[in-house]
Amino acid sequence: MPYPKELYRLHSHPVTRNSGACRGTPASRAHNLLLLFTHSLRCGLEECRQPRWLALISFLIMIGTAAAVAREPAPEILGVRLGMKYASAHTRLTRIGHFKSEDEGQEVWTLNNDKHYQYAIVGFDRERKVRYVTVLARPDGQAVNYEDVGDLAQASRAGQPGNLRYTWKLNDRKNHFEYLAIVAGKDAHRLDRYTVKRLGLQNEEEHERD
Repeated sequence: MPYPKELYRLHSHPVTRNSGACRGTPASRAHNLLLLFTHSLRCGLEECRQPRWLALISFLIMIGTAAAVAREPAPEILGVRLGMKYASAHTRLTRIGHFKSEDEGQEVWTLNNDKHYQYAIVGFDRERKVRYVTVLARPDGQAVNYEDVGDLAQASRAGQPGNLRYTWKLNDRKNHFEYLAIVAGKDAHRLDRYTVKRLGLQNEEEHERD
């Protein structure tokens, strides 16, 4: 059934003299797109100048700064967590390295293809859970600086370059225990050793002091 001609006239788009510019050569279409992009960018910049946008940007900067300042070393190194069960720790260690030796409740693992660390030393408590993790820097590897581990302003410092040490005393609120994070090295910036150690195991700490 044919539609009335008036319907075509109502919904058809009139062809103007300038409409050919939109259907013109690729160069003309690219020029129009460039003009549209420039206009949109200018409008976006104008929006950013509004007070509400400035306030939002300032707020985000404050959050980022606070997060950087509050950065703390986690109770784990290379995915081996303090308090982790022996079997789970071994599963993780076999993924990142291979067993080297064992002595008095601690194991030494050689790390595979790690750019920063060469060895991992893991100690277990009497319940066969991870009590401490220590990694030793790879001499020819990518350097790890002390501040890469945590905010040095929150750590206590001991020694001088040649025998430098930073220590954080922290609280794992999720698993309800205190722990230490320690970085040490001969260089003024680059660490040689990084340790996380669980606190509160009095009998074993006394045994170590003896």
